[in-house]
Amino acid sequence: MTWRREAELILCCAAASNPERSDRLRTIIGAGVDWEVVMRAAPRQGVMPSVHRALIPAFASHLPTSVQDRMRREVHGNAVRNCHLAAEMVRLCRLLETHGVHALALKGPALASSVYGDLALRQFTDLDLLVRQGDLGAAFAALAGDGFRTKAPFKKIGSGLPSGWEMTFMRERGLFELDLHWRLSPPYFPFTPEGDDLWARAVEVDLGPGRVSTLGPDDLMLFLCAHDAKHGWQSLSGVCDVAHAARAYQYDWETLTARAKSLGSLRILLLGLLLAHDLLGTTIPDALIDAARTEASVQSGARIFCRYFHQLGVNGPGLLQRWSIPLAMIPQRSARFRYALARAFLPATKDFDFVNLPFTLSPLYYAIRPLRFASQQIPNRLRYTPGPSTRHDTQ
Repeated sequence: MTWRREAELILCCAAASNPERSDRLRTIIGAGVDWEVVMRAAPRQGVMPSVHRALIPAFASHLPTSVQDRMRREVHGNAVRNCHLAAEMVRLCRLLETHGVHALALKGPALASSVYGDLALRQFTDLDLLVRQGDLGAAFAALAGDGFRTKAPFKKIGSGLPSGWEMTFMRERGLFELDLHWRLSPPYFPFTPEGDDLWARAVEVDLGPGRVSTLGPDDLMLFLCAHDAKHGWQSLSGVCDVAHAARAYQYDWETLTARAKSLGSLRILLLGLLLAHDLLGTTIPDALIDAARTEASVQSGARIFCRYFHQLGVNGPGLLQRWSIPLAMIPQRSARFRYALARAFLPATKDFDFVNLPFTLSPLYYAIRPLRFASQQIPNRLRYTPGPSTRHDTQ
């Protein structure tokens, strides 16, 4: 498709550095750029550090001084926050170890350090840890002793807790949320590796204040693609994660593809790799790109994301994108029905935040969730402006 200049500039900045990228950036900037659009969209897409690194100092003379100053402030604030969260990640992993819990650090600073090679190059605002389900009691006790409280009190979800997959914690007046996972994905979207083998394949990463364990390369790629597919590929940062992982590790693509097939996540993997290849120029084996181009559901998901990204909206994707992409990734009709049912009615943290009910009325959360969805979509409909009907370049 023909990208608007601001979208193409952001894509160029997020891609790997090379002489061709510099020439293209020079051409785009020379043709005229609405910098206010870029400054709104880059943080929303989670790529402001990449935009800053690509443009300053190389193209600083072409940017308004006010834009340069805003970029520097945002990037500096992101770097300071990331260093703080990295230190917290190390501290929390050590805290859990003292309670006999070996946690794996997910996303956040662990991903920034392991595949980006720089804590400051990735945007994140919270922390994620994975523990074994059998260690949940000890993990909850350790976090409670450290001042963390769950955002959804246990009594509100009762004995169903172990059948879920994550719990959100926060300190009073805390600056970040902590998502404690005992699965990599929810039961209604079961397309990630699970079990003790994740710990056997784990690798260590240096966060500065200390080292933490995180997912091994193959598990990481499968998780990244499934995580963003589950959320409907809501931002370019997810594509960047896949691209950076593909560059950071020497993958045995045949083995990785076989694992994806065994998990039922081949479509999910192909979509992530196709987006990284087509949008950011990431080197992916031709056989995998050809397979992605011949899979209708993968092509559909790529088109949906590209139409959304082309608009460079600041409100995030609508419900259609957040649901249609994951539904397209699920092969079986019965599994798609279970996914839709769970997404529509199964209460989550945002529902507990939406309205605080006493324990005796907690079954009402199953009705409140669809009402919350509806209340969010009305203003989105009023704000929505359709983008151009353009053909995606992977057709």
